[in-house]
Amino acid sequence: MPLQLALLFFLGAYFIMSDLVDIIDWKIITFYGRPVMMTFLFHWKYLLFTGFVSFISSLAIPRPDLLSSSLLHQPPYWRRLCENSAFT
Repeated sequence: MPLQLALLFFLGAYFIMSDLVDIIDWKIITFYGRPVMMTFLFHWKYLLFTGFVSFISSLAIPRPDLLSSSLLHQPPYWRRLCENSAFT
């Protein structure tokens, strides 16, 4: 994951310094002689934004090896909430 983040960020920096825009057209399939195309547009705003969003989302994913063992063996919050609820 960190390699992908760095790649997106540095590609975005390279695109902004070089003033580049890449367009990739991909013909997916042809229906009755009419092509169905998909176009990918890569520019510096897209690459930098995707890099930052990927970085932020990678920070929000919990890693089980960082949690203490006591937290792993506790029942889920909703179960504790139901046990202490006035509706039971």
